[in-house]
Amino acid sequence: MKISQASTDQTTECRVCKSTKNHKGYDVESAPQILGCAQEGRADQFISFGIWRCENCGFISTDADPEDMAYELLHSEALGPTWTRHKETLAKFCADSLPKGKEAQALEVGPSCNPLLYTIAHEGGIKATFIDMMQEAPFTVKDGDQYIEGAFPLELETKYDIIVASHVLEHVLDMQTFLSGAKNLLSENGSIIISVPNFEIWIGRKYWNAITPEHINYPFKSHFETLANQIGMEVTFTYFEEHSLISKFTKNRAQLASESKSEDFLTPWVSAITTSIQKAENDLKESLSEKAADCVAIAGASHIAQYPCLMSEKLAQNVTSVIDNSKIKHGKRLYGTNLTVSSFESLGEYQSPIAILFNSPYREEMKKQINTINPNARIIEV
Repeated sequence: MKISQASTDQTTECRVCKSTKNHKGYDVESAPQILGCAQEGRADQFISFGIWRCENCGFISTDADPEDMAYELLHSEALGPTWTRHKETLAKFCADSLPKGKEAQALEVGPSCNPLLYTIAHEGGIKATFIDMMQEAPFTVKDGDQYIEGAFPLELETKYDIIVASHVLEHVLDMQTFLSGAKNLLSENGSIIISVPNFEIWIGRKYWNAITPEHINYPFKSHFETLANQIGMEVTFTYFEEHSLISKFTKNRAQLASESKSEDFLTPWVSAITTSIQKAENDLKESLSEKAADCVAIAGASHIAQYPCLMSEKLAQNVTSVIDNSKIKHGKRLYGTNLTVSSFESLGEYQSPIAILFNSPYREEMKKQINTINPNARIIEV
């Protein structure tokens, strides 16, 4: 796997501001198609794609084709304290947006296996509709509710008091069409609630999992303001810690779009990725020269572990396992590699393990977990 500056500029229309100014970017070659574990009988496949930044508004996007990927295998299972707090925060925010004293009609787009609507406490109750790409719901749909297989937006007869999409819009090719379709399904006082990674933080802090082939859009707050103006809605914002940006769209009034940021977040991110690979190699070599290790583990059975091992032959030769909190990944092979996934608890079986943690929103909670399981573990943070 390799990240390099694109040989030519891209002149296609920006998905946010519609500018056709030249977009500077980078080429990613031979990235793993699936971010997670290999399925039995499925051969590893790799894709190449471009990462582009709009010269006019600063919007970052990729030209990865989500249709080329197995949808049900794209997402890593969202586990851990951060995701638990995110779900609780978003559920409360949605509950506060619902009509008082009556049953609410609610639509959730892309619930995957963790439907948010079933965690919302609402005194009048909720009649839920779910839309997702999977043929069957990977959760139990309650009596009276419905699950629809399909790509949003769809034409439906119901008008909804709330439409929610948690960490979905970053996967959608046409964000304006998505939001316009949701607007058409809203009741008069309804709201659209969108949660996405806080990419201004994720990319700005050079998180390894900030830019991947599964996310094709990287909107900042200013880009949501532009989109709201385009479809004639008002948008307000709140944050879940520094992890997610939560946007609430209503029909109250149209608003003028703010001036989108044109600051270059992309080039420093790419530079930091390259630097962190070199640092990981050097730190691991130094740690091994000081004391032998009976295990060298890399944390995160997804791109946080895949990309470093595919970009560095030295890391691939020295890393012996991957640790992850998702039980469904334990014992499986990390896609694109020969590494087997184990639990974090497996580090407790070793006398002198090394754990490599690349920069991500979850690094601190993983570090605390490792220190609790095995205080003798040497942690390399990059």
